[in-house]
Amino acid sequence: MKIIKKLGLPLISASICTSAFADTRNFEKLSIYLNGSAFNSTYKTEFTTGGNDGRSGNTFAGDIGADYGLRMAENFFVLLGGTYGLNKTKGLDATGSDLSGTYLIEADKRWSIYAAPGMEFSESALLYAKFAYISGKFRIDVPNVFGESTHSGIGIGAGARFLLNDRIFFNVEFMQNHYGKKPYASGNGSAYVSPSATLGTVSLGYSF
Repeated sequence: MKIIKKLGLPLISASICTSAFADTRNFEKLSIYLNGSAFNSTYKTEFTTGGNDGRSGNTFAGDIGADYGLRMAENFFVLLGGTYGLNKTKGLDATGSDLSGTYLIEADKRWSIYAAPGMEFSESALLYAKFAYISGKFRIDVPNVFGESTHSGIGIGAGARFLLNDRIFFNVEFMQNHYGKKPYASGNGSAYVSPSATLGTVSLGYSF
């Protein structure tokens, strides 16, 4: 009995230590992350006097985000979260009509809230679809169209989250964002502008 007791205590201690430092990878956690996104933005304009115009350009954006993973079934999760833009996105004229002049199109105070249902394919990989409500304040100063307005809309996309360990992860994601149409002042009366954007995003995050 004495031998068993002497051997048992170290074994129990070792078991406790092993459990304490185990790699507890899962997606049911509160997480924060930084995004880096490459944008291709498009701004479609409809003039009330007739005719339309289109402008597009490429830019880069940074965001901070947070979400929480809810386990809905054995391998099914829903990530609920939001993001906030850290910088203005600026897109200059790349395509469109033959209008000449200076083109300034930028978005500020960008934010989103989202739900991302996903399937766990391994203890370290989650593939998900993403549905977001998006908003941003746009400033447009192009020939015949100028002003500021807050646009809101929806974003739809898909991505994957990969756990490097029980705390650190990275995401890769593709989104298509469509903002609502808003009126702007125009040299020809008024115009309605509809911004949209295609995004490719890479994120690095930490789970608590």
